[in-house]
Amino acid sequence: MDSTTGNNDLIKVGDYIVIQKQKYFKLHQLNSKCDITLGKDKVDLKAIVGQPLWTTFKMLPRNKREFGLEIATQVESLPEAVMKEVSSGNDNRNITDDGKSQLLSTEDIVAFRDSGLSAQNIVGKLRESSTTFKNKTEYSQEKYLKKKEKKYFEYIVVRKPTVRLLAQIFYDKDQFSVLGLRHDSIAQILSYANIQSNGTYALFESGTQALLGAAILDSLTGGNLVNISSGRTPPKQAILGMNFSEEKLKRFLSVRLCDFVSKLEGKEVVWGNEAKSRVNGHPKNASAVPSEKQEVSSSDGSQKIDSSLRVVEAKEPSVGEGSPGNEASVSSSDKASDSQDVTGSKKRKLVDDENQTGRPDKRPRWLETLDMAVDLLKPCGADGLIIACKEFPLNIIQKLLPYVKPSRQLVVYSLYREPLVQLYTELKKTRKDVIGLHIYENWLRSHQILTDRTHPDVTMSASGGHILVGTKVTP
Repeated sequence: MDSTTGNNDLIKVGDYIVIQKQKYFKLHQLNSKCDITLGKDKVDLKAIVGQPLWTTFKMLPRNKREFGLEIATQVESLPEAVMKEVSSGNDNRNITDDGKSQLLSTEDIVAFRDSGLSAQNIVGKLRESSTTFKNKTEYSQEKYLKKKEKKYFEYIVVRKPTVRLLAQIFYDKDQFSVLGLRHDSIAQILSYANIQSNGTYALFESGTQALLGAAILDSLTGGNLVNISSGRTPPKQAILGMNFSEEKLKRFLSVRLCDFVSKLEGKEVVWGNEAKSRVNGHPKNASAVPSEKQEVSSSDGSQKIDSSLRVVEAKEPSVGEGSPGNEASVSSSDKASDSQDVTGSKKRKLVDDENQTGRPDKRPRWLETLDMAVDLLKPCGADGLIIACKEFPLNIIQKLLPYVKPSRQLVVYSLYREPLVQLYTELKKTRKDVIGLHIYENWLRSHQILTDRTHPDVTMSASGGHILVGTKVTP
């Protein structure tokens, strides 16, 4: 292993890591305080800084529900440690579950935990204080101890974030926050879209925490990903959680749909002082302005609006001022602007804005990203179009499909089947340049693999969503 790879595998402050405690996973950004809450326990993570990923740490009790960490040289299973010298019975039929078999009270057990007693000692006391434990069969004893181990487990593993882990974390927390997108569905989408390391792909994604964007970007080495969304600052939790390098993040171009389509169609995207002057009814180089109604060119096309009700868009921040995607809109009327309720500070701000109308604004970063995305797609097109969103995607496909190369894939994901069925029908009727349309549904079930106890898991998700696949051709 070279030095570069070794440094990337070390845990650093500011990185995102995945904390695993048995089957529980948590995504966490390591900050300077180095604290994390696991259930009701507060864990100090200072000991993990500078250590390699995949290191196992043991939780050391400090104060009440507070733990430190040390590197674990050996991880011992709690049932194996407790059952070394324990006899077992042959039959459970004579055991009565009357709720009185445990002699320790809840207060006693809480006192053990607050005193900093180790998990093995606590479970050992629970076993000794149980009047029925020795009479249980070996299988029942093991089942009881595994249940206690899950509650008092004292080992954690620090893992590197991956797309599969992030998909599992988001899905387990709230499957509807990612549109029911499981890791097997992500794998199928990447396969159907024929994602290659040097390709250029267009992705419209909303409501999935940028899981698909992270998965595609993780597969690229020399290509680019144009991430299209309804706003200029879409959620990027999965992108941030993957700890991508600056070089790889440059291949991720995030643009707003209306700006992107306008630019592709050769329309002008207005911003800054020019947008203000147009909205206020004073377009540049215009000799006359209609008194009753005016036409304002927007990303959605030319739209007539009433001049008595104007929408003032806040000035786009410059490169050195805050995040490039922040925007706000304020509705006002001519009567409200003349009202006496306007404070002095607001009046001064309006005067300053009017004085700065003629000044050239700095070119915002999102506009530079927009130009780069258009330069990638407009000359030769994208190598694939992937859509995963809450909206009905027909209009999005109609706008973006002309910029996809022939013999490339169209992949649309939806949690429900009905939107894809309707989309399938519309594409069959109206589009001659899309063939091979199919709708797929993934089905995944995990199994328990144990000696003489191999069976599917009792609980499972009903569906991993539905996928529509088609091929773009030249009609």
